Amino acid sequence: MDGGTEAYGLNVNQLQSGVVIDGTNISGTLKYVTDYIGFNAVDLSEQSGNYLALNVNVPEGATVTTRLINGKKGSVDLTDDKFCVYRITDKNTQQIEFTVTKGKESKTETYSLSGLTLNEAD
Repeated sequence: MDGGTEAYGLNVNQLQSGVVIDGTNISGTLKYVTDYIGFNAVDLSEQSGNYLALNVNVPEGATVTTRLINGKKGSVDLTDDKFCVYRITDKNTQQIEFTVTKGKESKTETYSLSGLTLNEAD
């Protein structure tokens, strides 16, 4: 994802660097961010931490649902831009799941986060 792309009020390069998806593994570095109200303007406990921004490319006419396994939220339907940000608290127990549905066919993929480096607060 382009580092200059905006992710709910911050540029992606303020959130992460070197993020790569290789098969079903995600690696790279997630920077520690504070006061990130664009992620959750209501819950103060979710305004600091490590965030992963992804842009999902899907076939035309498909719908995408995603969820952070062992995260706080359940499944989320992505909007037309297929852009999402996740707050990662434990790279070893959390995973990202995508379900792509087109017509009557559906496919689910799960991605490991164990290759990520989570920077700590300064």
